[in-house]
Amino acid sequence: MLILCDFDGTITTEDVTNLMLDHFTGKGWRDEVLPHYWAGEFNHFDLMGKLYATLPHPEPELLAVSRTVRFRAGFEDFVKYCRARGFALSVVSGGLDFYIRSLLPADIPFYSYRGEYDPAGSQWRVHLPGWPEVNLAGGEDFKVRVLEELKRQHPQDHPVVFIGDGRNDGPVAAAADLAFALKGSRLAEICAERGQKFFTFENFTEIWATLEDFYKNETAIN
Repeated sequence: MLILCDFDGTITTEDVTNLMLDHFTGKGWRDEVLPHYWAGEFNHFDLMGKLYATLPHPEPELLAVSRTVRFRAGFEDFVKYCRARGFALSVVSGGLDFYIRSLLPADIPFYSYRGEYDPAGSQWRVHLPGWPEVNLAGGEDFKVRVLEELKRQHPQDHPVVFIGDGRNDGPVAAAADLAFALKGSRLAEICAERGQKFFTFENFTEIWATLEDFYKNETAIN
């Protein structure tokens, strides 16, 4: 199997960017910025650029806050399970590389936006990664593009599984063979609204159990 997993709100119990913004600016940004994103006035990449532009704090200060976040129950064992079964596990995120790199085990590959801090101007800038190349102006979705590239790299790994929770996980969940959405999440609502079959979860032990059943059934058939 090829397994792609979101980071913020999925592997972690809280969105790390939200946590940092709440800590340094208060929660007013939610009412000021998010309704415009939900209305489709700009995409998720632009949203992250706008949010980080409000944070003048350097990386060590942001990391100190990010390290208070907790991983969702069962994640460490889920990683061990994927390794034992030989499943290709990667993280694909609309978050920033500097905090994911700090929090995620070093041997798990991840693909995310890049954060660059300018100490002279005390300002963060958000960039798309060099791999994979994404043409946002052409309507491409970052996470779907990562999925497509990983499928090319792992043609023998099937099915493709996506695990997530958020609004920006909708396109990549639709492109996967199996989708897992956090119970009560926006992604669960999106999958249900479009009639897509999906599994809900509250912890990674539940995902592990479902994948194991699927793996055994596939093995028995083949």
